[in-house]
Amino acid sequence: MSITQTEHAGPITHTDLDEITTVAELVSRNYQVVYETSLCRTGAVLRIDGDFRETVLDLVQAAGYTARLVSRNTLVVTAVVDELALLEAQIADLTARRDRLAAERVTAQIGSF
Repeated sequence: MSITQTEHAGPITHTDLDEITTVAELVSRNYQVVYETSLCRTGAVLRIDGDFRETVLDLVQAAGYTARLVSRNTLVVTAVVDELALLEAQIADLTARRDRLAAERVTAQIGSF
């Protein structure tokens, strides 16, 4: 799924930071993933274990946050994605998948005659 227009619902709060940290820690049950967190003017900064950086980024983004890696061990989360915009993107993705499957079904039914 790709969101072409991202709408933000406001700044990162302490509650968001707690959720972001919890999501990031889900990457590994055996190792600490997040070593340090801080709120800043533009969002939040997380110092993370570099071995898990791509998976942490993917999970944080999937949870509805706008984030990017700025170094091997640093993730910056700049905004909360508006839930409505996220749902609309998911609906568009599901609609495209449904249309593709329906077309494949029609093609398979025509081919069986």
